[in-house]
Amino acid sequence: MMINFDMDNWISDLNIFRECFYSRSYDLFVRYITGLLVSGNKTVDGLNSVFLQKTDQSNVNRLLTEYPWLKPNFHDELQRLFARHRVGSSFSYFILDDTLLEKVGKHIESAGIHFDHTKNEYIFGHLILTISFVF
Repeated sequence: MMINFDMDNWISDLNIFRECFYSRSYDLFVRYITGLLVSGNKTVDGLNSVFLQKTDQSNVNRLLTEYPWLKPNFHDELQRLFARHRVGSSFSYFILDDTLLEKVGKHIESAGIHFDHTKNEYIFGHLILTISFVF
C-alpha cells in the first residue's frame, strides 16, 4: 500500500503532543505513530523497520510500558489536531489499551520481556497495543 502525505505537516501536527512527553520519549512517540501509519507490519519491530535510522525496538517497548508520560490523557491535544483539520464531534473518545500475552518458548518471533502490572513482575510474551479514536 502506498501512502502519500506531507511529512513536514505530519511532524508539525504531532508537535501538539510534545508537552505530553519528555524529549526522548516524544521522539519515540513520533516514530511509533508514524510507523503505525506507514508500516504494513504493525509489531513494534515492524514499525521500527520502516525508518532509515534504526533504533532498537526495545526503546519503543519501554515508551509504551515504562517511560513516564507527562500527560496520559491526550483528549485536549486530539481536539486541537482534529479542529485544525476540521474533523470533530461533540462525542469523542481516545482509547489506548495494552494487552500482554504471555508466551512460553525462547524462539517466538517479536516476543520480549514486559512488565505485567497485574502480577507485579516481568513476563515473556507479546505486548499488543490498540489505539482508537471514536468521534
